[in-house]
Amino acid sequence: LGLKPQSCFGMNLKVFVYETDLAKRVLSCSQGMFASEVFVHRWLMHSECRTEDPAEADFFFVPVYAACVMTKEGKLAGDMDAFYTNLVTEGLPHFRDRGQDHVFLWSSETYDFPAWHKHIHSSIFLSVEAQPIECSDFDFFSEETAANFGASCWHCPWCFSYGKDAVIPGFVEKWSIKKMHDVEKAPSERKYTACYHGIDSDSLAIYKYANTTARNDLQLLRTLPNVSIGYRFNKIIDYFERIGDCHFCFAPKGLGYWSNRLYEVLFAGCIPVILSDEIGLPFDDFVDWTSFSLKWPMTEVTPALVQHLEDMLTHRLPLVERMHENVVKNRCWF
Repeated sequence: LGLKPQSCFGMNLKVFVYETDLAKRVLSCSQGMFASEVFVHRWLMHSECRTEDPAEADFFFVPVYAACVMTKEGKLAGDMDAFYTNLVTEGLPHFRDRGQDHVFLWSSETYDFPAWHKHIHSSIFLSVEAQPIECSDFDFFSEETAANFGASCWHCPWCFSYGKDAVIPGFVEKWSIKKMHDVEKAPSERKYTACYHGIDSDSLAIYKYANTTARNDLQLLRTLPNVSIGYRFNKIIDYFERIGDCHFCFAPKGLGYWSNRLYEVLFAGCIPVILSDEIGLPFDDFVDWTSFSLKWPMTEVTPALVQHLEDMLTHRLPLVERMHENVVKNRCWF
């Protein structure tokens, strides 16, 4: 939570960190896959990169725990729109030149500021999603209004600019990382070829409108030999033990193209099989994703996929072993 001094890694970079009303619930917002909102903020607060002198700042970070307060306080899109609009127009005294040096973080598949394109389109975005979801009606996140998603929402390929913005990973809690490290097995001791345990559109109505057919198709493979496929475990530690006993772990798209499962399985030493055609991967300018993950077309989740993984274990075992090694080598980035 930023209680220890943090290095700036030798960079002569200065970041001014604002204070905002929706960046105060540090403990209650520091859990779950959206918690990068908290940890990036707190890291910067105690980093050598931080400056309290705006005149020497290279960048200005604007902390808002948007996904958290929408989830835990029940704030709606209209509430967030009003908050951000007031913040940008009244609460950021150094916001000029269209905010080109201001940094906003989005920890879910949506930019939680519906009118962002009117106010901060030139600002820098740190986002888990490279093609965020835009909606004409943002308040669709419930089972009762799931059909609204299909009617009013779409992925926006131009909302994220690779020359300006950056994809960041989702957040995996330190407790979970430790538990997965405790139960992960050596590659030679793993029992299952491939694993997936999660929900699909039969369990979550909104997935019917979010092109998540790969999740349903995976469930049809659950009777194949050497796989562990099904719905969620009742106890999370049982899930950790299972993926720590698998060579490959399927990571299908969720509501957005990104999936936190992709980062989670790395800490169990499992090679991710990405089932999201349009996903944007973090750090792909210097991290070689092909060395420790596979990508497979979403529309081809059939027994042939499992057979391909079986063939890799049978005929290309040294390659699989290297991929396992590269999972361990590269997961520190996430």
